[in-house]
Amino acid sequence: MRVLVHRVGTATRGNPDTARGPPSRGNAGGHDRLFEHARAPTPWVASVRVDFIAVSFRSSFETLDVSSWPLVLREPAGREPKDWLEQPKIGQRWLFKPIHQNQAGLWQGEDWAEKVASELASLMGVTHARVEFARRGDQVGCISRDVTSPNWELHAGAVALTAVHPDFRVKNRERTGHSLGNIHKVLFRIGCPSDALVPASFSAYDLFCGYLVFDAWIANRDRHEENWAVLRPPPGSLDRDCLSPSFDHASSLGFQLQDHARSEMLSRDGVAAWAERGTAWRFEHPAGGPPPTLVQHARNAFTTAADGVASYWMAKVESVRDTDVDDVLRRATRMSEPARRFAMELLRVNRRRLLT
Repeated sequence: MRVLVHRVGTATRGNPDTARGPPSRGNAGGHDRLFEHARAPTPWVASVRVDFIAVSFRSSFETLDVSSWPLVLREPAGREPKDWLEQPKIGQRWLFKPIHQNQAGLWQGEDWAEKVASELASLMGVTHARVEFARRGDQVGCISRDVTSPNWELHAGAVALTAVHPDFRVKNRERTGHSLGNIHKVLFRIGCPSDALVPASFSAYDLFCGYLVFDAWIANRDRHEENWAVLRPPPGSLDRDCLSPSFDHASSLGFQLQDHARSEMLSRDGVAAWAERGTAWRFEHPAGGPPPTLVQHARNAFTTAADGVASYWMAKVESVRDTDVDDVLRRATRMSEPARRFAMELLRVNRRRLLT
């Protein structure tokens, strides 16, 4: 459990009329501080200024036991089947995603990557599926809340792209058809989900640009045609199609690395070189050549976005504070210390690359 201290005001003891209200978040004195750094109380003396300290307890992220949640659907997509569960009494559906072992038999960090990414999306203002740590029997993993509303349908990008590319199917390594041009044709005429905190003028494509910037920040290379979607309202509804909230961010933050590799890169300043190898290989790219980096791909997306979209998303990235990122990483206690340090440095590196 972390104990954070917020300085919320000052007063002159013996004269309560001079007390001030809390400063806005981010003002001097308003930053989170570790409890052990708080000053010892000042002895009472007339006219001595005393800091009033508000203490908040930031616990680690909770792990939910979903062993008793009924199975409502088994999803065959992906490397292994995933189970849709229903939250008792509420009726909300969640997708349970267990962690996996690699070919060497070592456990990977998809669960903490998915959870941390969801929290980082909140910091950046990217609408996303809610994620929680979970345990189901002897399986450890996470759950991701269903992004569809009752009676709405989710059409994966592969399906949505058939509207502009009737024979669309990714058949080759160049990912032909899964291009920014085709995605723009699908998304620029439809809206954003109701919980998207973006300007009202934004199209779904303008929001999608934010997803790509987010991918570049967290080093998510898995935005394939099944990992974005269009939500379609029920027949007769006055609502219109919209882009789904972002989901499935497990392949990010170096989740697959082992701690010795993370530590080695940290010791020799190798994180930046590793980040440069992150490519948008899931999107269409020229045959015989390397795919663009995730950063370059995000920038390429802005060429067909509305005016101001690029500056909006760059400002969002720039506004995220290292202290808030560090808090998220420390609350994810399933991460090892090398994984936390690596993720923190990776996020710093990618933010600099995006803003340069």
